[in-house]
Amino acid sequence: MRGDQFKKLERKGRQNLLGAMCQTLSDPIAVINEDRKGKKSKLFSKSFLGNKKPIMSVIIDDKGKNTAVSTHERELNNIINKIKKPADLLYEKQISGLAGPAGNDSYSPNLAVSGDTQSPINIKPS
Repeated sequence: MRGDQFKKLERKGRQNLLGAMCQTLSDPIAVINEDRKGKKSKLFSKSFLGNKKPIMSVIIDDKGKNTAVSTHERELNNIINKIKKPADLLYEKQISGLAGPAGNDSYSPNLAVSGDTQSPINIKPS
């Protein structure tokens, strides 16, 4: 986390997101590649029960180190729209106990619920 992040969270009225930021970075539902102003970044996302908007943390490569530069609530559609092509979805949390169409392979709906602290988020192909 970049040194100015605590002050930035406070300045923007987001200090209440600190705990959610930690959980989002350590146990995301999805990690999405994004090209931000010519620089690659990773978007970590997670939803929480009782919170209408998922949390998104932006991670950049700063001299070889992954560094959190921003954490905020986002509308679900905003997160889904970040996935421009299948390769943009770097990571998707798997749901244990669900079987895929063949009956024996693992299955995970996109941006799926994990455990009992998250609400389901599903992407439907257009």
